[in-house]
Amino acid sequence: MGTRNHIFSVFSFIGFALVSILLPFHLRAKSIGTCAFIVWTGLLCLNGFVNSVVWNDNVVNWAPVWCDISSRLAIGGRVAIPATSLCITCRLHSLLRLRPRVNSTRRRKNKKRFIFWMDLFIVLGIPVLSMVLAYVIQYQRFIIFEELGCHYSLYNTIPAFPLYGIWPVVIGLITAVYAGLIFRAIIQRKMRLNEFMQRDWRIGSHQCWRLTGVVIAVFICSFPTSLWYLVEDILLGPAQPWPGWKVVHASNSEIAQFTNEMWQFGNSVALYEWERWCYVVYAIIFFTLFGFTTEAKKNYRLAFRFVFRRCTKVPEPDIFTKKFVHSPEVM
Repeated sequence: MGTRNHIFSVFSFIGFALVSILLPFHLRAKSIGTCAFIVWTGLLCLNGFVNSVVWNDNVVNWAPVWCDISSRLAIGGRVAIPATSLCITCRLHSLLRLRPRVNSTRRRKNKKRFIFWMDLFIVLGIPVLSMVLAYVIQYQRFIIFEELGCHYSLYNTIPAFPLYGIWPVVIGLITAVYAGLIFRAIIQRKMRLNEFMQRDWRIGSHQCWRLTGVVIAVFICSFPTSLWYLVEDILLGPAQPWPGWKVVHASNSEIAQFTNEMWQFGNSVALYEWERWCYVVYAIIFFTLFGFTTEAKKNYRLAFRFVFRRCTKVPEPDIFTKKFVHSPEVM
């Protein structure tokens, strides 16, 4: 069991590093959906890494404040990643509709402002709202699982369906509709796609296909498990009738602790493991699609030179031209 957790610790940190090094490029592209995907995925990989290291072979409540944050982040994460995917899909669909340009500068600014705040609401507002609403069905402060670390504790009641369970499913369905419209637009306007994307969003058709690949990967990884949760835990669970606020929150300050022997049985192992591994999968897929582009390789070279110049006074090797150039003296 310990070996499996150590493997996750390594890969979760690698996932955090892989998406983090791609963030500067996407910040310059000014794509809120893609940047939010990187930030959320990186945070959730880092969250999994810390939990797997701190609570490896123990269930001691070392850091209650961290667990409060970590458990909330886990709730928001299951909504945030599909939400960022929806944001990417909406923007791609909006661009591929090929509507005439807005001539009025004021109208163009208002449209950009509306799109900005709408994107921000999707990638940040919806996940935060899901965290807030989940408190209604929270019956313990948090749970500590051996190896998994901090986890949220929610009451399996009928209101859990609209407050918690339905969010990723609805977002996934909306994303699927937009994705279908995108594929139709690409097929209908294939000849003008590259010219239009470079003009209005500073990306080419290859970038469009990569973003579409991210959307498809998120849907495949998140939608079936979210739908399974609704069917298995709420509809077939069965979910209990709402017992009242005082009953649900009577033990809201308590902390449950479960060793491996207490929670690793039946389907729980696969479900809990996938819940933390899925973010590592997202990070690897995203890096596979975007980490080997020309722009990404340029960023790696700049980062290498930046670190090299500040860590040593030895002449800097140019790994691309095989020459040596003298770097400025470190201050």
